[in-house]
Amino acid sequence: MMVRNINPTSLTVLIKFGKPEMKLNEGTGNTENTGIKVKFRTRGRRYSLPITQQFEHSDVNWRQTFVYVVHHRRDWSEVTYAEINGQMYQVTGINPDSANLPNSYDQVTLTRIVEGEESDG
Repeated sequence: MMVRNINPTSLTVLIKFGKPEMKLNEGTGNTENTGIKVKFRTRGRRYSLPITQQFEHSDVNWRQTFVYVVHHRRDWSEVTYAEINGQMYQVTGINPDSANLPNSYDQVTLTRIVEGEESDG
């Protein structure tokens, strides 16, 4: 998916991407997610999908799921979680731009992690 008509100065939201940091809870014996091990930080902004793409993803809970646009990256490996303003999100989709141009952007779909809900990070 090509997203090119983005003004770089509109990318004002700091997003931290990485994978979960897990810690053993000695009281319960369970492994718990204690935050995010940051692989990289970048700036992005919320992005509205065209109506045709929204229909393609009609089974998505759009109240907890958000699409952000960020500068294009070649490597998204080991990126399963994101953090924005202290809120954790699971990365549920990455739609990279196939071109590797200075004005290329990737769409990243993030689903908010709600306290008490399990995720498959």
